[in-house]
Amino acid sequence: MRTGKIMVLAAAAILSASLLAGCGSSNEDKETKTEDTAKKDKTAENDNNKKKEEAKVIEPKKKTEDVKVSDKSDNSGSQETAGGEENSNQDKTAGQEQTYSQEQSEESNESGTQENTDESSENQDAYTDEEGHYDPSGGRETYETAGYVLDVNGNTMRIDEENIGGRTYGGEGEDRAVEYNIGMAIVDCPVIIKSGLSVEVEYYVEDGVNYAVHIYSDGDEKEPIG
Repeated sequence: MRTGKIMVLAAAAILSASLLAGCGSSNEDKETKTEDTAKKDKTAENDNNKKKEEAKVIEPKKKTEDVKVSDKSDNSGSQETAGGEENSNQDKTAGQEQTYSQEQSEESNESGTQENTDESSENQDAYTDEEGHYDPSGGRETYETAGYVLDVNGNTMRIDEENIGGRTYGGEGEDRAVEYNIGMAIVDCPVIIKSGLSVEVEYYVEDGVNYAVHIYSDGDEKEPIG
């Protein structure tokens, strides 16, 4: 019976030792797991911190680039707007100047037309007879003559009134030529008045100038005689 107690006590001691050993092993495992978990947590924390630092370094740079791009865009928009406004102002100014020039030209033309109309009306009144016919004499006393046309220069005609026929020698009549202003004369001739024609002239005198009123010729040029 004593032997049995001893065996029981021995078994109890063995069981207790086993339990103690198991507890120690479990505690070691727990400590190991705790250390591993702490290392993993620390590693993860370091990674997160590193990412945050990288993000902090990159984000400001990106923000700065965005600001520069935005500034460039704003400046470009401002320049385009300013350029558009300047071109618009230039177009308006050019349009106003052109309109003003056209108005001035129209006013000048109207003024000139009015002056010409008035002058023409006055001339028509001054050189129109009672029946409404054109009369270059303007009611003045007129005279008649005939001659050989020596030459015509502009509105001035020179004639030889002594010999109305062909020339008997070169330069005949030059020393006795009579001048007439033919600018307002009525011309009755199949050709233009020129040297070599015999003409009949109705005229009036004013301020020492002979003004032809009517010129008649058959248009036949006179050949030199002899």
